[in-house]
Amino acid sequence: MSLVKFLYGLILTLYLASLSFGQSPPLSTSDFPFGSVSTSDDIWSLLYNPAGLGVSRGMQFYYLHTYNDSTFDGDNGIFSSLGKTGFSAEWLGSGSSVSYRRYTLAQGISLARNIHLGAGYTWFGSDDRDYDKLSSWSLGILARPVEYLSYGFKASDLNHPTFLGERGNIKFNYGMAFRPLTDRVILALEGITDQDKSFFEEADFLFKAEVELAPGLWLQGQIDDQGDNLFLGGKIDLPKLSIGSFNIFKNKDKFREGVTYVGLSSQRHRTILMRKNNFLLLNLGRELPEESRRGAYRAKSKTLWQTLETIGQAKKDKTITGLVVKLDPLSCGLAKVQELREALQDFKASHKNLIVFMETGGTKEYYLSTVADKIIMLPSGYLDFSGLTAQIMFLKGTLDKLGIVADLEHIGKYKTASDLLTRDSMSEAHQEVVNSVLDDLFEQITEQIATDRGWTKEVVQEKINQGPFTASEAFRTGLIDRLAFADEVEEIIKETPRKRLALFETKPSLISEKAYSDREYYRCSWKVPPRIAVVYVTGLITSGTSGGDLLFGNTVGSSTIAGSIRRAKNDKSVKAIVLRVDSGGGSGLASDVIWRELQLARKKKPVIVSMSDVAASGGYFVSIPGQEILSSPATLTGSIGVISGKFSLAGLYRKIGLNIQTEKRGEHSDLYSTTRTFSDQEREIVRRQTKEFYTEFVGKVAQGRNLDTAYVDSIAQGRVWTGRQARKNGLTDRFGGLTQALELAKAKAGINPEEEVEIVSLPRYRSPWPLGLDRAFWVLSDIERLQETWQGKFPFQDEYILYLSPYEVRIE
Repeated sequence: MSLVKFLYGLILTLYLASLSFGQSPPLSTSDFPFGSVSTSDDIWSLLYNPAGLGVSRGMQFYYLHTYNDSTFDGDNGIFSSLGKTGFSAEWLGSGSSVSYRRYTLAQGISLARNIHLGAGYTWFGSDDRDYDKLSSWSLGILARPVEYLSYGFKASDLNHPTFLGERGNIKFNYGMAFRPLTDRVILALEGITDQDKSFFEEADFLFKAEVELAPGLWLQGQIDDQGDNLFLGGKIDLPKLSIGSFNIFKNKDKFREGVTYVGLSSQRHRTILMRKNNFLLLNLGRELPEESRRGAYRAKSKTLWQTLETIGQAKKDKTITGLVVKLDPLSCGLAKVQELREALQDFKASHKNLIVFMETGGTKEYYLSTVADKIIMLPSGYLDFSGLTAQIMFLKGTLDKLGIVADLEHIGKYKTASDLLTRDSMSEAHQEVVNSVLDDLFEQITEQIATDRGWTKEVVQEKINQGPFTASEAFRTGLIDRLAFADEVEEIIKETPRKRLALFETKPSLISEKAYSDREYYRCSWKVPPRIAVVYVTGLITSGTSGGDLLFGNTVGSSTIAGSIRRAKNDKSVKAIVLRVDSGGGSGLASDVIWRELQLARKKKPVIVSMSDVAASGGYFVSIPGQEILSSPATLTGSIGVISGKFSLAGLYRKIGLNIQTEKRGEHSDLYSTTRTFSDQEREIVRRQTKEFYTEFVGKVAQGRNLDTAYVDSIAQGRVWTGRQARKNGLTDRFGGLTQALELAKAKAGINPEEEVEIVSLPRYRSPWPLGLDRAFWVLSDIERLQETWQGKFPFQDEYILYLSPYEVRIE
């Protein structure tokens, strides 16, 4: 927030308040619902302080009716708000000779997360000209410096409206509210005066109190400083419905008048009056991206974090007693599956039911489903539970046919990325690493399935060797618990006994994931939650800005990521940074730029690294600055090695009749020319430079991990490790996913484990185009990338030192 904005708003308020005139017109009424200038931040901000609209309570719509001691007939009003904008229309004068309408339009803005400014305009409509020409301006400020204090100030009638020939004074409402150690009790003091009176000595004061007796059940009271008028009322909140009444008693015991209201809101209130036996239907399948990026005619995908957040919310939600996971084939790595397993196990540990329904699945899907209390499968389904396979594609033969030579050099016995282009089969070192990774992943899967299903590892391996299975075969062998169609699942959950006893038993109801995730909750606390930034490094690491490539998918630009880290570092509201890595590396130069920015960031605040499916080579390089590195046991990491070289297209040029003639100045000016392979002298240059970068890579790992350089070299050599192996050899610190990384970041930042935090996802990929045109923009962008690929432009066109992982193991 700009301090200039705040000072401007304050000076403007005080300046307008300094103007002077006479008597006030009838612009207000005492028949308001409970509220005050320092507490109202919902629909009643239209009445008490327009700055409260800056808090933004979503959509609200209320109907209000007044009454008195002799009749229930009275005035009426409707109040509505959408975001930070509010509007009201009131039909007044029911007890007088003149009836009139009062309209108010107000707007709030946030100068900071805890400081809000608002302005309101009120005008009248009536057959009486004195009323019809009335209008009024108001301006207010609401500030909440700490979670238990709130200050409010409002200046109204700033335009000195004239009524019956007399010009009105500017009125002032000011006050403060206090919450004694809880958000269920509010004590407020409000002063009311005008410009002809002193702010304190001649002001009228109101003392207000509000207590939440039970969730959603409020008792409200108010008394003036003379003790003449007592106000009593109450409010009942349902999830999206509020009903309340507020009444005035003259001389404390004689009822005079009151107001009642009913309202709807888009945000859900806490309340004891809600259905509590609900099963959440969660759809899992296909890709679970780390971050949401848009593409041509592709909708935003649900991210892994959104899924984990939904599961975590359902665990804490007392209205959710169970979870039904509709599991389709997954297009993600085993590490993400382990994060999902951990989240589901945590949900299940809260004494809630967990059911998985599958139509078809493989080893990966079955591994995830075994955490459930019950696995249900479509009767005609298919379970390909038959183990793990790693297939490595070698392109040398294809390149030979095209006349292309991959002239590449690498440092590290196991740095086999270049082998995919220079060999037609695996070397012994390559086979050693692939089998080591497969053995460890297979052991992890069989161990955990055995624990989940109450079997031994040998029994699990025996069943794997019998696979794949039809659904009926899987049922007979005990792999699944029941055969049923999707429409029968709701009946099955009705038969499922609750794990936690309830005083009043109700039939379970099924809630869709969309309906549940779209819920907005009314935030009662005045505290501004601290922030933790999650910076995503997902995709091929390149220089410049992030984007996409038709061959390599998402690219991670060093300037984009470094800028995001710098932004998080300099933002005082961000207390810690979590670097989320899902990358097999890429440009050595770009990796170094990101590494440097993280080194600078960790001097100011905690930096925690969370590894996803892959954090290898350049992906591991950018992870080094983390104060702690977390990975899943199945994460693929390491690959500390370097590749350099070029492609010689001389043979291809000859095949297509293309002749390129070169003239040069400088012995090595055409070192990376595609018209020939390296000479012996040039090859020595490439090897020397590659060795230098490898030595630097190893040195930074040794320094960052506090390990001996010779030891790091022994576990480097370009070798890929699983997360479990990496933890044993010191490349990572502990097991855990993004959820655990955020918990650790809170601890490192000194934030209470139970305290709410706001997650800021970076980088932010926003389209500058209006809705609809952004998709057209992405189509044009994809066409441009296709053209660049046709012209031979690739992400590493001008870079020759690569920190690139050799392969990806896909679990089918």
